[in-house]
Amino acid sequence: FFSSGKGSADENIVYRKVNINGSLLKEQLHFSFVYDKSKLSAGKIQLFIETFHDCLMATIQFCASQEEVAITISDTDATDLAADDLQVINELFDLE
Repeated sequence: FFSSGKGSADENIVYRKVNINGSLLKEQLHFSFVYDKSKLSAGKIQLFIETFHDCLMATIQFCASQEEVAITISDTDATDLAADDLQVINELFDLE
């Protein structure tokens, strides 16, 4: 409900060129982008954010348009299930 302010001081070292943090708040996705200003310009990061947004929207539209449910390994609790094994299970139970 309330902003917690900056997560770190501007003087802190950024160990990656870009850090992306995402969260879900009130059924809305929110992303923050922190970047190394010594390696990336504001224009380049803005282009990256716009491209990220466009790709995310395309992914959401693709997933929402699917009429069949696709079960992936991440949908299971099995930690040692291989993709080939899941394919066999899907075929046996006609899940695809």
